[in-house]
Amino acid sequence: MRAVLERIAGSIPDLRRLDPEAARRASGGRTVTPAFVSSMIVCVEASPALLTILGNEFDRDQARRVLRTREPYRLMAEQVAMLLTAINQTRDAQWAEVARAAMKAYKMACTLAAQPGNEYLLPHIKAQRAHLRRAGPKKKTQTKADGEE
Repeated sequence: MRAVLERIAGSIPDLRRLDPEAARRASGGRTVTPAFVSSMIVCVEASPALLTILGNEFDRDQARRVLRTREPYRLMAEQVAMLLTAINQTRDAQWAEVARAAMKAYKMACTLAAQPGNEYLLPHIKAQRAHLRRAGPKKKTQTKADGEE
């Protein structure tokens, strides 16, 4: 599975890996609209003076490429988020099924252990209670009303 994900990641042009510094810089770009960048391309291309001053500082070809890929990347991110949700839901649902069956078996083991001849189950139940972080069956506390006759 990891190899498949790595292959997918490798097929995404100029994919940026997790980098906190780059993420901080990228957040500033969220305030600039695609319309602004498009109009800046036109403005720079219309001005020989700006072309000279900027040099390679504003790469119009890169700007066009990024404008073209914004929507496909957004859609891909949406699909990946849906896949992540499905993976988490699958993991949780499968675990719930197994946990429910294990708890049913535990209750049966507790019932059997209470019957003579099944004492061998007691150490297992004690260990299972520890795993569940449960103290064991609650003992009925004697109240004043119970003690009075």
